[in-house]
Amino acid sequence: MRFIILCKILFLLIGIPLMAKATDQIFQLGKDYKILTPSNPVESKSSTIEVTEFFSYGCPACYKLEATLEKWIAQKPKDVVFKKVPVVFHQGWDVYAKAYYIVEAFALESKLTPKLFAAVQQENLNLTNQQALAQFLSQEGINQQDFQNAYENSPTLAIKLKQAEELMKQYGIVEIPAFVINGRFYTNAAMVKGDPERLMQVMDFLINKAKAV
Repeated sequence: MRFIILCKILFLLIGIPLMAKATDQIFQLGKDYKILTPSNPVESKSSTIEVTEFFSYGCPACYKLEATLEKWIAQKPKDVVFKKVPVVFHQGWDVYAKAYYIVEAFALESKLTPKLFAAVQQENLNLTNQQALAQFLSQEGINQQDFQNAYENSPTLAIKLKQAEELMKQYGIVEIPAFVINGRFYTNAAMVKGDPERLMQVMDFLINKAKAV
């Protein structure tokens, strides 16, 4: 009996490094993710892991990922801080970036981001100008005068747009959706061939690597 128990213990001890090695083989450096050199400081507390998504409402791949990402966010560990950063790759995407920060300022980001994605990607609405965006958001409960003040006169909005641009350049973001984990690890949808579930698995893997650093 003691021999059987000892064998089980030895099996578990040997199996732990084998499982870790197998995970490393599943997610390969240079294929599924890369290490940012040098790593960049993050805003969150040292006791947390910061995950930053670079995205745009104008990005079809970002829309494809959104439902899976929302499920992941709802189940993420408490010590993981998630942030979105809108990028501007094309004409009109600056309006989408402003839209994100405005709905965030009104504490409506979680409610309106799915609706903005659906409006642009599914309903093919053109929200790349101030008037169209104002009309759309007014239907979702944001007063048009309040929207205009935020869109045209908010110094906070201007600062956040500038910070987003600098962060995009700092991390060398050239395609989206892309994710940076704790300023050290990088992955994106293209690296996992557009598979949303695999992308979430890679992020979980990188979060654990960040915790071990």
